[in-house]
Amino acid sequence: MTVAWGGRNGAQDPNYLRSASTTRVVGADVGDAIINLIENGGGSPDLMWCSGASLGSHVCGAVGKRVRDNGLGLISRITGKAQGYMSNN
Repeated sequence: MTVAWGGRNGAQDPNYLRSASTTRVVGADVGDAIINLIENGGGSPDLMWCSGASLGSHVCGAVGKRVRDNGLGLISRITGKAQGYMSNN
């Protein structure tokens, strides 16, 4: 599953605070999709990996929290990359 913040150039909203305020909401929504995969599609959190750059790393944290708080265990790996990682590679 891929969640895009507006294409290769990242979030389109130049207001960092407004973009940052949506990370928990996006994380909850992605977490709900993963919960659905686990409960209805036979997925397993120990086979999942969430990787995010900048605000995306905060989203991954919220995803992991949502899955854990629903009693489904821990996502096996959450990787946060520094701001600018995508543009440097």
